[in-house]
Amino acid sequence: MGLNTEKFSVTGQPRFDVLVSGGGSDTSSVNTDKTSAVAENKVDILFASQPNVAGCFGSEAARVKMLEEIYRAAKRIDGAVVTLRPHPDEDVQVHRKIIEKTGVAVVVDMPGSTAVEEAIKACDALLTFHSTTALEALIADKPVILYGDGSNPIAAIYRERSGAIG
Repeated sequence: MGLNTEKFSVTGQPRFDVLVSGGGSDTSSVNTDKTSAVAENKVDILFASQPNVAGCFGSEAARVKMLEEIYRAAKRIDGAVVTLRPHPDEDVQVHRKIIEKTGVAVVVDMPGSTAVEEAIKACDALLTFHSTTALEALIADKPVILYGDGSNPIAAIYRERSGAIG
């Protein structure tokens, strides 16, 4: 006795559908400055950050150092608009202090309540440490930039399969 395969359909994570379809997502709540940034030929980089959970950065000090390096680099890229999408468990005050310290004027803070799929569709590229948003960006055919010291085994999988640079 076998199963009738005509009664089954192949599917994936339903929230990924919006990443590959032409509709189904309202990006109007994402980075209201993006419209003007695109009009001025700027590049919108979505930064999906993560908190220091389970020691994934070695220490909070190491994570803060990486954040500082990212914001300093963003300041040097002519025409870049960085949209911060913090992890829901992350303290955004850390980002705000670094942004103030580094003098980055191009960072737009996106509410954590905004669906990440909306932000991915609205961006030109995704920057992250090792978030699953990298997979979502690849599904949406967006370039992915991974930042780190090369020791993260998850990030290595993306690089080895040519899914990301960094």
